[in-house]
Amino acid sequence: MEAIPLLDGDLRWVFPGLTETDEMLDLVRRADGEFRLLADHLGARPGWTGSGIEFHRLEWGQASLSGCVESGEVSFVAQLWYPRRCGTDLRSGPPWAVDGEITVRCDARVDCGPHYIEETTRELDVPLAAARELLRVATWLRERGTTELRHSWRQRDPRSGHD
Repeated sequence: MEAIPLLDGDLRWVFPGLTETDEMLDLVRRADGEFRLLADHLGARPGWTGSGIEFHRLEWGQASLSGCVESGEVSFVAQLWYPRRCGTDLRSGPPWAVDGEITVRCDARVDCGPHYIEETTRELDVPLAAARELLRVATWLRERGTTELRHSWRQRDPRSGHD
């Protein structure tokens, strides 16, 4: 998988039938701005490569849009993608799924992966609705990340220190 900055990609990778991209790009850029605000607030970098919302492009050409801010042990992630039945399923949407999650790193002796604290997911059949949902989720993540203290996320982890 390759991470490609938003400005270096093409929305048609995620929405192959899209003819007009201006309104979609505006919504995705606004979502990108939400991640940048959250990253600034937390003193972190926006996105996995520091470029904010990114395309994650698979070797056979399909792509998703993803935004992430990681600070300490807490991560704020949003993804817009199309669900597939398996790794070789080459379909594109509809539907498109938009997921948002707040996770903390496992703090047990044996790391079991991220612990989900809050999450949201929604499937949509219209590209513009999917882009609007990405903006909604990015705004929700920014609001949650700027109104809660960073250490409060670990305190809300019911699996903290599990064995």
